[in-house]
Amino acid sequence: MTPLAFWQSYWFIIIGAALFIFTWLDGFDLGIGMRLPFTKSPEHRLTQLNTIWPFWDGNELYGIIGGGAIFASFPVVFAGLLSGLYPWVVLLMVFVMLRPVSFEAWVHDQKGRRFWEVLFMLSSFFIPFIIGVAVGATMSGLPYNASMEWDPAHSFFEALSPLSILMGAAFVAVSLLHGTTYLIRKTTGELAAEARKSLLPQTIVAGIFVVAVVLVALLGGADLQGSAPVGKPFAPIGVPLAVVIAVVALVGLVLTHAGDKDSRPFVFSSLLVGAVWLFIGAVQFPTMVRSSISPDFSLTVFKAGVSNPLYSLQFLGVLGFIALAVVMVYTIFVYRIFKGKVDASQDHY
Repeated sequence: MTPLAFWQSYWFIIIGAALFIFTWLDGFDLGIGMRLPFTKSPEHRLTQLNTIWPFWDGNELYGIIGGGAIFASFPVVFAGLLSGLYPWVVLLMVFVMLRPVSFEAWVHDQKGRRFWEVLFMLSSFFIPFIIGVAVGATMSGLPYNASMEWDPAHSFFEALSPLSILMGAAFVAVSLLHGTTYLIRKTTGELAAEARKSLLPQTIVAGIFVVAVVLVALLGGADLQGSAPVGKPFAPIGVPLAVVIAVVALVGLVLTHAGDKDSRPFVFSSLLVGAVWLFIGAVQFPTMVRSSISPDFSLTVFKAGVSNPLYSLQFLGVLGFIALAVVMVYTIFVYRIFKGKVDASQDHY
């Protein structure tokens, strides 16, 4: 492997790691947001928000890191996705902005709390759905032409394929499940019991969507062969491993849904999140975006002109690793400070 190929592969892993951490940490924030309007007790709604007050904005940072890493390493991919998917990106940004607005307004506008709860729920639903659609679209194919650009003759609606829609639904279902396991881990009493009661049906729904994504991808919805001479080197190992981890996670959730261990469901839902991203990475690498026009037009990490030059990848790679390490240390520090159970008697931050 040449130095350039090494750093291109390195950046693929960094992007995947950042997006996994974002889905893992911000996923339970989004899941709790989706549950919020359906919680009857005002005290329980306050408790739910209390569990994520200190963390949610820091958790979002990993999504920004993932997007910034794509721009820093593969600017052609970044520009092409923005230009072709701009309506979806604008819609995503709207919900990203509405999320903190509804969060803060809920505290200060007591008369309008139901409205802000619904708005928070909608933003928490559409953020993972749109991200899932975008990820699924890069796997199923987007109209990239020989100039490595989104072909202007094609509509942005081409991002909607069976695989991308199922991926969006899977991201939503897994986030909701992850939020429920987080509530079991962080709360006590009736709220924890209510969350545990909803765990089994949510596990079944999430399992159905995850299985559907795998089946559609393996039956032709994604490119498992790649182009010569690289092909898809990690697919033969990564795909079965991801499936095994997902099965272990789903079985673990079913076996622990009625138990008395508060942390185990969260561990298994975390494994499920990891299995989803491992599957995506194994199916994709070294492809960043599959071309629906021709396999020869697909954007891979090794394709000439797709990545930044070697010196840029090296410099930003070291700098990015240091920045990511600092953010991770900060994240661990904050979670250590606010560890333990949360109840309605505690003030928000």
